[in-house]
Amino acid sequence: LQQPEPLPEPEIVPEEIPVTLTEPEPELVPEVTPADLPIVEPEVVPEEVPVDLADSEPEIAPEPVVVANEAPSLDDVVAETLEYLEMLGNEVFDQSPVSVYFDDWLVNLRQVMLAFESNEAVTIDDIFSDECEQIYNDIEEELGNRLLKEAEIEASAKTVSEKKYILREMDDEYAEKTQNMQVRGKSALDFMIKSVQRLEDEIAKTEQIKTNNFIKRIALKQKRYTLGQKLKSAKHRLSVAMESAAASKKEGKGDSVTSGAKTAALGVDENSSKVDLVETVKRLEKELAEAKKIKASVLQPLKKLAKEQKISEITDKLNATKQFLELAAQTSEVEKQRIREEYEKKKQDTINNLQSLEKEIATKRTDDSIAVRKEAIQALGNAVKALIQRNNEPSEE
Repeated sequence: LQQPEPLPEPEIVPEEIPVTLTEPEPELVPEVTPADLPIVEPEVVPEEVPVDLADSEPEIAPEPVVVANEAPSLDDVVAETLEYLEMLGNEVFDQSPVSVYFDDWLVNLRQVMLAFESNEAVTIDDIFSDECEQIYNDIEEELGNRLLKEAEIEASAKTVSEKKYILREMDDEYAEKTQNMQVRGKSALDFMIKSVQRLEDEIAKTEQIKTNNFIKRIALKQKRYTLGQKLKSAKHRLSVAMESAAASKKEGKGDSVTSGAKTAALGVDENSSKVDLVETVKRLEKELAEAKKIKASVLQPLKKLAKEQKISEITDKLNATKQFLELAAQTSEVEKQRIREEYEKKKQDTINNLQSLEKEIATKRTDDSIAVRKEAIQALGNAVKALIQRNNEPSEE
């Protein structure tokens, strides 16, 4: 007997450990109020329509419709051309230089007429061509005249600048002359006055010299005599100069050239003569006051006579010096008046010339071609109308 095969050992299955599943906590959803809820409209789904493929036919695309561009009529061409011509005829050139705008205007005019002549509806003849050519020549001639005027304007503007420069030079020259009258050196009249004063001082010094020597006394007398002759001659020259200056002053404005020549010959200067004479007047007035203070009794007739004689001499000198002072001021004013009159006359002449040039420039800058251009536009318009009339006339067979 065969032994039975041993039975396999039973397989041991581990016990399953029960797993406890915990449920997740529910999320807290904030309450939504009805106002916050969006309104969702229900989606409308179109119903599907069954398509019968057997009965459908292919769609045929329509052919594009070609619209033919109609050529403008002759009347439209003429009306448009005349309208453009009228616009060009009303143009005014307000800015300078006018020639630049004039040249552009002529180019625009030729383009308008060229567009008219090249239109198929228009038939150009020799009459029209000759008329247009003549009109163009007249306009170009006016443009040439305008260019010539602008060249004259440029030259006049340059002259205006030169005149303004001359005016500034006149002002500077006048200011320099008037200043020189105040600062220049000794004048001829002042020199003569100084000579008289110097000789008088020398004579006074010689009179103070006392000597017992016979020969020295003779020499002293000779010196006094010589100084006296020089003083007399100097006073004579001064007197002649004063008379000449006074005569020129009396001549007044009627003969300003002669007066000015005499005054210039004297060379009277306001500052030099006037200041020195004022000092002399002060000195003489002081001497006169001191001489009057000298006391001389009746018992001293010689001293009294000397006092009176001294007072008389000082008074004469004082009066003469005051007269010289007045004369110096008068002759200086005469010279200043002459210079001022010459300056004002030259300046006024220059200003008048300057104003005339500026007025001439303003006139020439104005666009004076508008009349010629309007006339040309009118002539071209008439030429266009006449051409159309000839085109519409029946041809003679």
